This record gives sequence, structure tokens and C-alpha cells, in this order.
Amino acid sequence: MNGVSIVCAAATRNSETHRGEDRFSIHPLDFLAIERELDAAKDGTRIVGFFHSHPDSAARPSSIDVEMAQGLFDVTQAYYVYAITRVDAGRPGETTYWRLARDGSKFVEC
Repeated sequence: MNGVSIVCAAATRNSETHRGEDRFSIHPLDFLAIERELDAAKDGTRIVGFFHSHPDSAARPSSIDVEMAQGLFDVTQAYYVYAITRVDAGRPGETTYWRLARDGSKFVEC
């Protein structure tokens, strides 16, 4: 992942109200709270990415994953890392790591 170190993970609420069983959106207040906590620490730690699972599906970005990342990029102009873990019958499997391509059209594997 080229110089990115993950030192902690934070849980967030799912703000997806229509398809919460198979979609996830980070609640904006959770995102803001995490950013404020990191800023207050003044140690240079920052949000570098996001992770989620694909139950009974490949650890590859879906079209929804790409759309969500594109929308976030439009607001932040940040190239976050997206970790996706395949989960089969409740057991975690392969985890892959992705970033948006420089033109923002698709994901490329890290």
C-alpha cells in the first residue's frame, strides 16, 4: 500500500436507511467525530481509508463501491484506501485493497 500504515480502526454507524442489509454508508457525524479526535491528538494520524465486507461475494469492488468512492472523492479530493474482505458463511476470507484510479473512473488494486 505504498507507505500507508494502519494503526487503528474505528466502528461507525450505518446511515443507509433504504438498503441497510446490503449497503453501508458512514454516518457523517461519525466521520466528523473521528476526524476531530485525530486532529486533537496532533500526532499526524489521519483517516487513510475504509473497510467493509462482501458476504458470500468476491473481495472485489462492486459498482456501488465505485460510485460511493467517486462521490467521496468529489468532496474530499483524497485517494483513500478501500479494504474489502470476502465473508463466506460468516467466516472472513481474502482481503483486498483498492484505490481510485487517478482519473477516478475505476478502482485499481494496491
